[in-house]
Amino acid sequence: MIATFNEVQHYLQAGESYSIEWRGLTSLDPVGDPVQFSEFADRSVHIVGVIGGGSSRLIVEGSNELVSPTNWFVCTGSNGIALSLSGSGVGSIILEPSIWIRVRVLNPTGATNVSVFMFVRRIRLKQ
Repeated sequence: MIATFNEVQHYLQAGESYSIEWRGLTSLDPVGDPVQFSEFADRSVHIVGVIGGGSSRLIVEGSNELVSPTNWFVCTGSNGIALSLSGSGVGSIILEPSIWIRVRVLNPTGATNVSVFMFVRRIRLKQ
């Protein structure tokens, strides 16, 4: 069974934007708890810390299952490539809006200790 690490959510501006943090993902806790922010289609992510070595990657996953998601897909970045991040400080814009979103370290090592920060913003159409 893979343990999950709880996220911290910070309200930033009148319900229009939030900061979500997954802190201390390690080889023992490589999967961040899923969060539901489907109405916030603008999303960006950056990472701080050590992902691991060799083939270790941090991926951002989404799911459109309504309740208790079990099937996940890797989200795509603004460059059109799957979000598979390998280094600290790396940031990207997430293209797909999904009902649920989470982060996961693939192939973590004993050195893995990473925190992930995501900013989400509600899109408002001008009237």
